[in-house]
Amino acid sequence: MRPPSGLALAAAVFGVLFLAYTSIRAVRVPLTHDEAFTANVWVARGPLAILTFDGPERANNHLLNSLLSGACQAVFGRIPLALRLPNLIAHAVFLVASWRLLSRIAGKGVALAGFALLNGNPLLLELFGLARGYGLALGFVAPALLFAVRALEAEEIRLKDETACYALLVCGVLAQLIVLDVFAAVAVTFALFRLVRRARVPAEGRLRRVARESLPVVAASLCLLATAIPILIRMRRAGGLYAGGTGGLWHDTVGSVVRISLLNLSPTLVHAALAAVGIGLAALTAVAAYRLARPGTGGRVFLALFFILVLLCATVQAQHVFFGARFPEDRIATVFLPFVVFALAAACGTTPAPFDRAAGSVFGAAGLLALALFARRANLTRSDLWWFDADNVHMLEDLDRLRVSRPGAFHSVRLSINWLFEPSLNWYRRTEEFAFLSPVSRDGPFEAADYAFVLGQDEAEAVRRGYRVLTRYAGTGNVLLEPPAAPPSAREDR
Repeated sequence: MRPPSGLALAAAVFGVLFLAYTSIRAVRVPLTHDEAFTANVWVARGPLAILTFDGPERANNHLLNSLLSGACQAVFGRIPLALRLPNLIAHAVFLVASWRLLSRIAGKGVALAGFALLNGNPLLLELFGLARGYGLALGFVAPALLFAVRALEAEEIRLKDETACYALLVCGVLAQLIVLDVFAAVAVTFALFRLVRRARVPAEGRLRRVARESLPVVAASLCLLATAIPILIRMRRAGGLYAGGTGGLWHDTVGSVVRISLLNLSPTLVHAALAAVGIGLAALTAVAAYRLARPGTGGRVFLALFFILVLLCATVQAQHVFFGARFPEDRIATVFLPFVVFALAAACGTTPAPFDRAAGSVFGAAGLLALALFARRANLTRSDLWWFDADNVHMLEDLDRLRVSRPGAFHSVRLSINWLFEPSLNWYRRTEEFAFLSPVSRDGPFEAADYAFVLGQDEAEAVRRGYRVLTRYAGTGNVLLEPPAAPPSAREDR
């Protein structure tokens, strides 16, 4: 067995670093609004409610994530890490599959750059450390693409690899419905490659061969018809497909991913990154046109990845035109990232001389910039998407200290809040550490209570009403307040 190369070892080091990063975040980042809502509503109702989408806010129920998170919480207890464990496993799978795919379609240098560019993305790393279906879906999509490439790189499409690809994509759809578009794009790509081959090499016993080759996609499609499609229809009727934008595929899908990946950085950098993505996509199209006219080394795999990406975009656009579907944005749109990076890496591997060296150098520079962005954006204590929940645990700890320092310490504490905090705080109050907290509601931050916890934007109104600021949290700007009158828990006669 040949020992791994230096670049493969570097990829392994980066992989361990990225996985360690998301694992630490899974432990330290307080449970966010959407995660807690899933745990409080869907996991608490049990598997039957999850499977039948019997509950409020159906869009929050990422079916496979809800089932797996609930199972992990039942086994490992009421801690955020238990809910997030399925996504951490998906992250490990994604890392391995993405490296194996990149090293298969491009040279080791380009593969390493692509690995850094893809896996160092702050948005992807954020999602793999949270209990949502976005990261979990990517953990199925990456190995599915690996099997798709293995199936398509040979002159004769391998049915075994194609079957594995469809099976993984079905799981990805059940984790996040946007993967249904990926399934359609991959299925059409397989069909196109078969049609091209049959036009060149007519085969005997065509009907029997077509029937045999159609079995994987037909079986997977029937599975989706029985599971994902009813969910999609039910959510559409209930108005649950509200997420996304109407500005267009470029503005909403590409733009939102770039903007969130470069959050809090200069607008000039955001515009430069968007321009770079546009140039990269134009280069992809040029290489695809060249390889269609002049097939060459690596061209078959590159064209397969390029067609999947184009068909994925076309599917999203068609859904908007014919059904009024919204364009995927930010966390939903992350499913596009692997396709873009894989197609760019494959393009570098099949670009004709003398442009191949320049393409590899530019891609390598992009990988280095991605690592610099990772170092710049890395944090271990807060979510960038659900930033307002970052100080919830600190606030509860402060509330506990206030409680025990005053008379009536053994009484439960009532807290009025901004509605955004409700799911997370209600999840934490069911833990042993914060059991002193009474159930919180969405009735508003200035309802009668012992204390109030509000967003920074509500502080002026609170002070006007006579509330006293107890603690102001620098990370979020949230404020813990005491009402004008002495809190009920401080009264001896309570």
